[in-house]
Amino acid sequence: MDGLPVDEKLYGFRTRKVQFDRGKFLGVKENENSLPTQLYISMVGANEALWKRITSNREKNGWKNYLKSLALLALLPCRTAIRLTVIKELNDSKENINEFAELLSAVKPDFVEVKSYMWLGYSRMRLKEENTPDHKYTKTFAHSLLEKMPLYKFESEKENSRIVLLKRKDSKFETKIIDRN
Repeated sequence: MDGLPVDEKLYGFRTRKVQFDRGKFLGVKENENSLPTQLYISMVGANEALWKRITSNREKNGWKNYLKSLALLALLPCRTAIRLTVIKELNDSKENINEFAELLSAVKPDFVEVKSYMWLGYSRMRLKEENTPDHKYTKTFAHSLLEKMPLYKFESEKENSRIVLLKRKDSKFETKIIDRN
């Protein structure tokens, strides 16, 4: 979501305009009317070295800014979601799963969308097509996360999009997935 305004339907809910730039959450005002209806943050690494390697972020405080963005999840009274992109042979080791589970459990988003990396766009210059997991692999990864995250449950999946949705068991928000097929 680097520098792109988010003004779209996510899980069937309209969001207010929110802007992100490499881990910096821009555009939050003190006025509660300006708060988003959903805060949606991408995640590719649960430690600084891996995060920098995958995002190619060179900002001096990039990782710290990213962690500050994640800290917002617990503070805002809106739906919160993290899209965790699984990149085969890069962020999918057992150690990575443990780190992701620890970080996700600490920030407690309402939803965790486990998504397969897709070999598209500029990422093709850094990664290989072999880094794209199929849905079965992504689902296995998601279930491995669930084993380490007792506050979450399997909620849904969309095989053709290679997405598995996890939900915090005590979340007050309903799941609405729009099937566009």
